[in-house]
Amino acid sequence: MLLDDLINAAECAMLIAATDAWCDLIPDSVNDETGEKMELRRIECHPDGINLNGESHALAFTILSRALWNLQHMKPDLVKKIFPECGGRFPEHLADMSIKFSWNEPYINRYTAGGAFKPHTDGEALSILVPLSRPDVDFRGGGTAFWSGKLEPDVASVTPPSLVLRPAAGTAIFWRGHIMHAGLAVTEGVRHIFVASFTLRHQTESTRQPPLAPGFTSGPAPSRQRRNPFLAETVRMDGATI
Repeated sequence: MLLDDLINAAECAMLIAATDAWCDLIPDSVNDETGEKMELRRIECHPDGINLNGESHALAFTILSRALWNLQHMKPDLVKKIFPECGGRFPEHLADMSIKFSWNEPYINRYTAGGAFKPHTDGEALSILVPLSRPDVDFRGGGTAFWSGKLEPDVASVTPPSLVLRPAAGTAIFWRGHIMHAGLAVTEGVRHIFVASFTLRHQTESTRQPPLAPGFTSGPAPSRQRRNPFLAETVRMDGATI
């Protein structure tokens, strides 16, 4: 599924600048086996992180708020299928639920020439990817590949993908956690993407936090489950389900 204009041009530029500034300060990642520089760098961008500036970390949850608002109001039946563990009991805003992220996501992935991400599945209920860079302007090659059916990663790596998406900067791509996908190799330039894989849970006494004003957090909840304090805003949804 595609969602146009989830992030505007100014926000894309801000996240790219913050990511590049971090990469300039931190030595390039090196492959432990070959000693070569790695063409893919993954920078944590969650609200309690310290890698980027505060505005960038706050924007990460704002992005998720927008995405969840659109899903809930424009695709309510799909939401029930994506999050069956909620038992059909949804709050007025999905963003008020507890979010369990995969690993230390959200991340901003930064691909330079040769950078790619091997076929894999995410394992959470929903994944969202938003390209921040402009295809064929900021980079060439790249894109996100998807495979239909149940394939193992090693099989997918030698099988042509069923679909390749290279949408405009700011356009969100959504998919279910069981779908095999990969980041195709960038051939020129630098590609930046915002990515998060997560599952929603009902608030419990262990995860509940008091209401927060927009822009403020009281720290992470246990087990990397966080309550989104930011208000959602309306954006336009188009595209087809994959």
